[in-house]
Amino acid sequence: MASDNYSPYQPPVTITLQVPSEQVAEFEQLLKDFTSGKVRALAPAFDFDAHDYRGAAQALVHDPDTTYALRARVLEDDKRDPTAALADAERLHALAARRFAEAGSTASVADGRDGLEDVGVQALQRLFKIAKGNSGQCGRVARFLLGLYNGWRFPFDLTLLRGVDEATFEDCVRVLRMDAMLARREVHEHLANGGPEFEKLAETWRMQDVELLKHKAQQFAEDVGFSGSHSKPAAELVEYIQNHR
Repeated sequence: MASDNYSPYQPPVTITLQVPSEQVAEFEQLLKDFTSGKVRALAPAFDFDAHDYRGAAQALVHDPDTTYALRARVLEDDKRDPTAALADAERLHALAARRFAEAGSTASVADGRDGLEDVGVQALQRLFKIAKGNSGQCGRVARFLLGLYNGWRFPFDLTLLRGVDEATFEDCVRVLRMDAMLARREVHEHLANGGPEFEKLAETWRMQDVELLKHKAQQFAEDVGFSGSHSKPAAELVEYIQNHR
């Protein structure tokens, strides 16, 4: 069976399926609904092991793969009439399925790594633009990016992400997912002249380079030495700097 609807850049693929004769009509209807966007299309599922709604909702909210937007939606719908919430969810699902079908997203899902990189790079570019601003959120984003760039030099406190808006938070997650799952490039290699740009970002925000600080402490210990009444406090300071990030 070959599909009649395909991109000229993606040649059709012939697939042979064995379907029981009594299910042929049902299968053909399913295929028609899929191509028209009326049914779920390659969307990630969630296995609800809980025995009731409350337990299932808690599992979904606390699942690490749940996006911030979905988590907020679950908590919001929890306060609504269940019939109205379900009706809205079904309408949104039908709309998203139609958009998915029209966008030809099957290919990008099949090759998820390329899609993951595209989404991550776009998010990285948006975050880098924010990091060049001068607000409190800009500083938090800059510290997040520098933590990915070189966590040994620029340690990042994850609680700082509590102070960014929802869209920015989602972009941070997209970049973090790309950086964690695609090892073929370092984060700075996704940007033109990335290395110098990240170094300039650290200089602009006067980020403390922990590794440089440790090196300076070692130089201080070697050049000055520890003699006299201040030797113990100085030695303790150097030891603390060298042993802590």
